[in-house]
Amino acid sequence: MSFSAKQVSSLEKVFYQDIDQLKEFNHKTVMRGETFSYQIAMQAPINTAATVEIDSPLKDYIKVYAVRNIPMDFPNYYDANPEDDYITLNQGVMPVLGYNYGARNIDRMLGVLKLTIVWATVIMTAGFAICEFTPGLIARIFTSDEELIARSVRGMRIVAVFFPIIGMQMVTGNFFQSIGMARQAIFLSLTRQLIFLLPCLIVLPQFFGADGVWASLPTADILSWIVSVSVLTYYLRRFKQGKIEYKL
Repeated sequence: MSFSAKQVSSLEKVFYQDIDQLKEFNHKTVMRGETFSYQIAMQAPINTAATVEIDSPLKDYIKVYAVRNIPMDFPNYYDANPEDDYITLNQGVMPVLGYNYGARNIDRMLGVLKLTIVWATVIMTAGFAICEFTPGLIARIFTSDEELIARSVRGMRIVAVFFPIIGMQMVTGNFFQSIGMARQAIFLSLTRQLIFLLPCLIVLPQFFGADGVWASLPTADILSWIVSVSVLTYYLRRFKQGKIEYKL
């Protein structure tokens, strides 16, 4: 692959694999005192370094910022001191985890993981509070049938019972995906929505009727949470002991 560069609008979303499809522009008109910005999208082989120099009478008024794409196919890092500006196709925390994993900055990676779990727990706890204390208000947005509202209220309260802990389970799956452990990520993602939920949907309604259908969701939640805690604890212990083999 050869090095290539293209001037594009600052409004373009630039991803590594799409640079050939970007629309290039070569001139722009601006008003006096107006701030103008644009992007220079560059594509080059892996581990290729590039230096940007400004040769213009306006160079004292020009600022250059580096924004890199962090591919999620494999963890990677850059050994200089870059700005923390990343563009990715995945959730915002994933490139941060992958970057620090690739850089062997395990303490920061674990700190980001803990912070993400905390905020996921806060958000899911807020959802729990809404579903447990104001389910009727939510149901009335969709229907005025009192019987249906009553059933919906009971269902929401059952389904949401383990919301405060399930945020951690979802973050754990994304964590393993972001550091390139695809098998662990896929397994943890399947536990909640397939491995545990499907058997619960088959078994619990036979004993508890309609309530068994509702109860299948929190049952799958708590079982998948137990598995996620066990898997995450095992790998965190290995991280701290330096027993993880990095695959870059």
